[in-house]
Amino acid sequence: MAFDKDLLTGKLLSHLYPRHKVRAEGFERIEKPFTNYFDVATSNIPFGDIAVFDPELIQSGNPIKKMTTISLYSLYQ
Repeated sequence: MAFDKDLLTGKLLSHLYPRHKVRAEGFERIEKPFTNYFDVATSNIPFGDIAVFDPELIQSGNPIKKMTTISLYSLYQ
């Protein structure tokens, strides 16, 4: 299964890999049945001002997990 926020890239992926499920949306939109389903998730590092939204990480109380939801762009300003 692949996720890509860019519609054009998502379409290209679906044509290159027709037997695989490709979704042109962010990974944060994944449904509950897939929670803890994947062993590995890889990504390009989002250098823009977009932060990762994951309510479980934000509400975890763990400062390290909470820090992973901050955009990288804001860390280097």
